[in-house]
Amino acid sequence: CCPRGAIVCFYHGPVYGPLVGRVKLMLTDPGSAYALVMPDGYIINGKTSGATSDGSDESTLLAGPLCQHPPKGRQPNVMFYPAVCDVAAMPAAAAASIDKVAWYDTAPLTFDARQETRTMVLVALRDITDEELFVDYRYMPGDNLPKWYSPVAREGEVPQEKWDPPRPNFDWFIHA
Repeated sequence: CCPRGAIVCFYHGPVYGPLVGRVKLMLTDPGSAYALVMPDGYIINGKTSGATSDGSDESTLLAGPLCQHPPKGRQPNVMFYPAVCDVAAMPAAAAASIDKVAWYDTAPLTFDARQETRTMVLVALRDITDEELFVDYRYMPGDNLPKWYSPVAREGEVPQEKWDPPRPNFDWFIHA
């Protein structure tokens, strides 16, 4: 059982910087179905194998990239939540654990990568017991949406069909 607000699992994988990382990801893994853009522009390219950066298997905690978008009529039971961990302030064992689930593909140019490690966790939106995890992918209207995708309606939120058109940015690197 996972209570509402608990961290359910990590969305693990290499972390790419906002600019150099996008270009590198475009060249090495174009159109990755598991690339997740964080609010600050960094990208996590989710790994579905359950393997950590050192090759160990922690599949229960690393199930984030395996979570599906809810089918039409269903609501998500988890949500993405970005985290920046100050690993320099953590005990060594905790910092080593974070390094296993999120690692920089290339050290960022703007700060000490050992100081701040970005990751994404999935947090329970309600109490969850023995059920599949669903997370709202929140694709932008106007993208080439897959046939299986249906927007998730949330109480009090403007429907996705009425969102402003996307502003120019580098997201075209991610969506092939």
